[in-house]
Amino acid sequence: MFCVNCGCDSYLWGWACLRARSLWPAVWFHCFHNWFSQFLFPRLFSGESELWTGEHGLFATAAHLFVALLLAALLRRRGEGWWDLVARSRAV
Repeated sequence: MFCVNCGCDSYLWGWACLRARSLWPAVWFHCFHNWFSQFLFPRLFSGESELWTGEHGLFATAAHLFVALLLAALLRRRGEGWWDLVARSRAV
């Protein structure tokens, strides 16, 4: 599950950084992820198994996968590919 989370995060955070032409979106996403997964989420689902509610549990993995697939679908719908975004971010 860790590998799925990292792959999804890389896609989302990479997209945000390329779009903003800055590393700060990844910093803020990471801060939000840590706050949500280590503070808020365990309090919302106290007493549940670490398999479900852990930092890389099933709920978190499903959420990361959903967001990454949604972003990929939105980019595809707009007719943009990943390399189009990279080329546009390099053209300063």
